[in-house]
Amino acid sequence: MSQNNKTSFYIISTLFSLFLFFLMGEVLIRLINPLGVVSRMKEQAQIISQKTPPFNTAEKDEFFGWKCKENYDWQGTLMDAGGEGYPVQISFKEDGFRKYNSRPEAKTKFLLIGDSYTQSVEVSDNKTFFNIWEDSLDINLYVYGMAGYGTFQQLMILEKHIKKINPDVVMLQYCANDFIDNYWELEENSAYRVGLTRPYFSENNAAVIYKNPTSSTRKWFQWSAFYQLLDYTLGNQIRQKKGTSEFHIGNQGKDYLPFKKSIDMTQKILQRMKETVGNDRQFYIMAADGFFPQLQEFRTICKELDIWLMESGVHRMNEARDSGKVFHSSDGYHWNEYGHELIGQAVLGDLKLASPAW
Repeated sequence: MSQNNKTSFYIISTLFSLFLFFLMGEVLIRLINPLGVVSRMKEQAQIISQKTPPFNTAEKDEFFGWKCKENYDWQGTLMDAGGEGYPVQISFKEDGFRKYNSRPEAKTKFLLIGDSYTQSVEVSDNKTFFNIWEDSLDINLYVYGMAGYGTFQQLMILEKHIKKINPDVVMLQYCANDFIDNYWELEENSAYRVGLTRPYFSENNAAVIYKNPTSSTRKWFQWSAFYQLLDYTLGNQIRQKKGTSEFHIGNQGKDYLPFKKSIDMTQKILQRMKETVGNDRQFYIMAADGFFPQLQEFRTICKELDIWLMESGVHRMNEARDSGKVFHSSDGYHWNEYGHELIGQAVLGDLKLASPAW
């Protein structure tokens, strides 16, 4: 056998051995299911592809990355963080809005844009925080929220619909992971990751960048239980040693360069959003969580741009947490019915201060 043939045989034998090893490992892991790997794969697939109602509201979109389905309805039972079940009836209307032209006779058109906190699939249509505003103020609500959206995608929603709706008031809902959603490098290294291609605001304010922050390896092998086990064990050890974006943000703040870049991008996006709203409309932002240092940096941005950041809901949540009250849904982040009432009433007070005529 020639030297070239020996080399080829060795390479083929090695690749075949690796294939058999991987195949046997795949079968064995699926049979034994150590550390709940197979179960976790199914849960991740449901999160990424959103197959389980009421979390299957997303559909892919070339412009927005993904968007909320329109004319969607679901009824069922959900659990809160305390293990209590409660009935839920949700619906999404024209263009995926949770509320659209809800009270045409009202004197003030109010447009609210946000992420999953605003999408509010955890509670019924009549239990959302913004429903409390509608019951208390003379406003005609237009509400669009989509899980996983960053500030730039919310700006894109605003730019698409503002002329048609022509609102008198625009409110943006903020949460801490907006900074991660706004810069792909943070999202790529984060514990929280949507895992879909999304539009990003470019650093030089040029063309929109479309990018999937999930590594190619994870995308290629997401079907494999053997790979998932390796990723869950060895991969987690490597990531813990390296540190996630959330870890570096919490420990370094603005000294962590990707976070500093995201702060700068977020400010540019909000500046453009304010310009889009214009001087003839009122523009507010409400905070949905109070994680630091993100909230402090967001406060600074709003102060520099002269935008009213309403934080009363965060203060009420802190009080509820200290008193041991359950205000979260089963995921521990979003709100149950009590949480929506808590936030709705708190921000309602801010809105009445902003415009007593309402």
